[in-house]
Amino acid sequence: MLSPDKYIRKAYGTILSGIGCPIYDMVVPKDKEILPLYVLITTQTKRPNFETQCGHDWDCTILLDIIATFQNGFADRAVVDDLETKILTAIDTWTFDKTEIAIQPFHVYNTEVDDSHDDFLTTPSKTIVRKLLRFRHFVGAVNNIVS
Repeated sequence: MLSPDKYIRKAYGTILSGIGCPIYDMVVPKDKEILPLYVLITTQTKRPNFETQCGHDWDCTILLDIIATFQNGFADRAVVDDLETKILTAIDTWTFDKTEIAIQPFHVYNTEVDDSHDDFLTTPSKTIVRKLLRFRHFVGAVNNIVS
């Protein structure tokens, strides 16, 4: 049975490439400068969905960690709110003509926003504002591809 994890991350990297800030998988690479605004593709979950007769279907989630850094003592949550809006527009689950994310080689049956919440922390030199945005996908393997 084909795991959808790497395909979901790839799809998010592709669809979010035009939102105006870098997108990284788990961490900012050592060879990259840490910018004041970026997105990490972090925690993923999946579980087989055996409720269909087709088999090879998955219920999956992925967490996007939107991060904005400011000098210590300053913060503007509107920055992460605005970036969340860009992400929600790119992965449209709200309108009639949805532009849901394509996750090849899987068929995407459904995409929805599972959760969104704020977080922040302070260090001696920075205030870090975060928006944690989780999407849920119900996907099925096309032609039962095994890789």
